[in-house]
Amino acid sequence: MIDVWRVYIALCMVGVLVACGGKEDGVEKEDVSTGNTSIEQSEGYAYYEQEGCIACHGDALQGASGPALTSQSLSVAEIEQIISKGKGFMPPQQVDADILTVLATWLSEQ
Repeated sequence: MIDVWRVYIALCMVGVLVACGGKEDGVEKEDVSTGNTSIEQSEGYAYYEQEGCIACHGDALQGASGPALTSQSLSVAEIEQIISKGKGFMPPQQVDADILTVLATWLSEQ
C-alpha cells in the first residue's frame, strides 16, 4: 500500500511541474492603447530600450518625465537631430550612427 501512495504522490508532483512550466510560444503581446501587435517586437523598440529612452518617455511612448512620442509629425532627420543635439530638457545623446537611423526611423512611424 505504501508503494502505491509513493507512486501517486510522484505522479501528482510531475503533473504540477508540467502544469507550471513552459513558455507561451506563439502568443503575441498586444498594445493595450491601440490593439495592434506590440511595439516591443521591433528592432527600433529594442534600441529605444537599450539606449535608455524608455526611462523618460515610457515603455509605450506615453511619456513620463519626458514628453510622449506618439503622434509626432517629425521627420527622420528632425528626430536624429533632437536625439544627437538634444532639445529642451533632453540632453544630447551619443548614439551610434546606425542605431540612430534605425531609432529615428522607427520613432517617425509611431
